[in-house]
Amino acid sequence: MVVIANTAARGYRPFFVYYAPEADSPATEPPAASPGDSLHFPIYDKTGDPYTDYNHPRSIDLKDPKNVHKNFEYDPDSNRYNYSEMIGGDFMRNPTYMTMDEYLKYEGQQQEDNYWQKRLDGLMQFNKTPELPQMYKDGLFDRIFGSNTIQVKPQGNVDVTFGGNWQNIKNPLLTQRAQKYGVFDFDMQMNINLLATIGDKLKLNISNNTKATFDYQNIQKLDYSGKEDEMLKKIEAGNTSFPLKSSLISGVQSLFGLKTQLQFGKLWVTAVVSQQKSQRKSLTIQGGSQNQQIAIKADNYEENKDFLLAQFFHDHYDEALANFPVINSLVTINRIEVWVTNKNGAVNGVRDVLCFADLGEASPYKTPLTNPSSGIRNGLPDNNANLLYQELLRNPNGRQQSYALNALIPLGLTQGVDFEHTTARELSSTEFTFNPTLGYIMLNTQMSPDDVLGVAYRYTYRGKVYQVGEFAEDLPPDTSNPKIIFLKLLKGTSERPALPLWKLMMKNIYSLGGFGVSKDNFSLNILYQDPGGGEKRYMPEGNKEGVPFLTLLNLDRLNSQGEPSPDGLFDYV
Repeated sequence: MVVIANTAARGYRPFFVYYAPEADSPATEPPAASPGDSLHFPIYDKTGDPYTDYNHPRSIDLKDPKNVHKNFEYDPDSNRYNYSEMIGGDFMRNPTYMTMDEYLKYEGQQQEDNYWQKRLDGLMQFNKTPELPQMYKDGLFDRIFGSNTIQVKPQGNVDVTFGGNWQNIKNPLLTQRAQKYGVFDFDMQMNINLLATIGDKLKLNISNNTKATFDYQNIQKLDYSGKEDEMLKKIEAGNTSFPLKSSLISGVQSLFGLKTQLQFGKLWVTAVVSQQKSQRKSLTIQGGSQNQQIAIKADNYEENKDFLLAQFFHDHYDEALANFPVINSLVTINRIEVWVTNKNGAVNGVRDVLCFADLGEASPYKTPLTNPSSGIRNGLPDNNANLLYQELLRNPNGRQQSYALNALIPLGLTQGVDFEHTTARELSSTEFTFNPTLGYIMLNTQMSPDDVLGVAYRYTYRGKVYQVGEFAEDLPPDTSNPKIIFLKLLKGTSERPALPLWKLMMKNIYSLGGFGVSKDNFSLNILYQDPGGGEKRYMPEGNKEGVPFLTLLNLDRLNSQGEPSPDGLFDYV
């Protein structure tokens, strides 16, 4: 028996056919479904209604092919959307319709899914390595570079850190400006590699790492390699080397310049024009000590670390060392205070200071400050050596933080040239050393170019006591009315050779870069690099021709026993 059922629901008319066997036919029952026959991820057949099909549970069924065209058509009479799926000109399924509410819900779900899918695709792009396209150029390009392919492969990372460090110290002993301190912190770390190939001959290799331990780890190299039958074999620009096959003369491994290699039949020519970026040092261990050769250029002196205390000590420096090791000086510095710009946020020993270049100078830079009736002979440094200190004490507003700079205008002084105003901290005795007879100080750490250095010191000369600047105990801290200290300026924020301060920075002190140096087996040579004759230990020409540089610079006056008899060796004292 066959029963045909016809149903009508929301505009579509599917047919269901049920077949039943005749009564006289043998009874058959469908086999029972076993649990293993059901799918773990079942596949649902579509009903033709997009709203119903869209809300079906997700399955692993394939999507509709691209030749299935899905169309919505709005019917204004019934206020609904007719939906159809067609392949070519034939209906794939019976048309159906959706109400206005069902269509709006269906479109809203579609747009929401599309939005999140675009967000997911955008995030996936950051996890993919970009693939650069290959570029091609035919003709002359192919003949010069051996191929018509251009490839560029960049990789690496750049890390930028920006922040700030601000602190507010509620310490009544400090000035209002010293209580608040802030500084920006900016740091950038970069590690970039770029490998570009043009054809089969030209390669560009660039590697830059800010955390590289050695300079040779950063590479900038352009390499052109010719074919076997070409005269031009190789061109290297940037980081290159010049190795030699000889065991007697070793080549140089770290050069920066241009290197070419040519072939003329059986003749090979290699030429290099470059700057050497490496140096060779040898270290010998003997008897439990290290022996090492160190080469220092004359202009590589310690900068912003060693300073003379006044122009007087600069003018009498050679005179005091004329009979070295006996120092001809009648000066003995008994006390000294050193002040530098407070950049590390110290709270103890911090004061507002005014540092003057002409303070204590018998021949001041500003001639109107000259004091011919000071009574100080030989240009000795003292607060009364010129009229500056008296003029500062005459104006009571000169010590007030708010009026100090205005009080200096009548004197014709210029900030950055004649004086510096800053908040400074006093250095401890372990942060510097000083020579009490020659009158200079040596800082343990190098100062920054924008740091200010001021001092106050007291010394005796022929039994008389002189003082330059003011000590902290002369003006005790006053929380209600903080006062400024007057100091002698040794280093300002603007260092220029035209200013007298330029002579106070010592340029005859060098760092060996080692420690534990002993007199045994120590030797020092001063060499002159003659452009046409190599390195020479003596004056090559002139009225001092043939005289060793050690003798010309008065570095060889004693023998090994310390007696005043030159022996051709550096005097280690």
